[in-house]
Amino acid sequence: MFHRPDGRLTAVLLAALLLTGCGICRADSHEEREPPDPVKDLETVQERGTLVIGVTEFPPMDTRKDGTWTGFDAELSEAYAESIGVSVEFREIDWDEKTYLLDDGEIDLIWNGMTGTEELAQAITCSVPYLSNTQVIVLKDEDAAKYRDVKACSHLLFSCEEGSAAQSLLSKMRYRLETCNSQQDAVAAVKNGKTDAAVVDQIMAAYLTGGNSGLCSAYPINEEVLCVGMRKGSSLEASVNAFLQDMSQNGKLADAAKNYGLSDALLSPDA
Repeated sequence: MFHRPDGRLTAVLLAALLLTGCGICRADSHEEREPPDPVKDLETVQERGTLVIGVTEFPPMDTRKDGTWTGFDAELSEAYAESIGVSVEFREIDWDEKTYLLDDGEIDLIWNGMTGTEELAQAITCSVPYLSNTQVIVLKDEDAAKYRDVKACSHLLFSCEEGSAAQSLLSKMRYRLETCNSQQDAVAAVKNGKTDAAVVDQIMAAYLTGGNSGLCSAYPINEEVLCVGMRKGSSLEASVNAFLQDMSQNGKLADAAKNYGLSDALLSPDA
């Protein structure tokens, strides 16, 4: 004969088990970790022997092929790491989480065609600028003739990368938008008919439009500069700026820009 277990005893045991389990969960999920001291960033990186760079797929700045990252910014960051006596580790990140990853010490630098904006400068430290850039509108070839300027596109549905300068710009302009995980996805949304147009970096647009792509880029919206990002108060700032200035003065920055078709965008970093 089977006996029904005492309901009250079962309830007590279950409650105790749940409380114990929740206690463990709370300890794990809320474990506090002291963020590293930004003043010691350079020292920490040199002691570790590795500089961790946050990147996304962004040709010709950073492109991953067969597990290796190459590109204009990839070469620059590798050369910088060598200049401070460490190796470099590229870590692919969610662009919208870049400032949190810096603050938590998960990455040391963002070196990925990052647009320096006033909003961003409130959250992180930006290096001296080394390239100029602009946000441009990407349209299907057959639609380009319909719109004579940026204002004529105001009723369109735009796609852009989450957390990007393009999103900030479109929001300020009060244009309708949908965000994507990457600039490539934003352009693909136009090609697939999910959105009417995209706003991306001119540098990116040059690689994703023209030829047989069925897409074109037009109507520069603004003027921007690209820089390297780091935590507020980071001791890496002085050495990154000095590196960029040295690369400019010895001509190596111009050589790298020429190799990637970026000569027209090159700036001379100032102290």
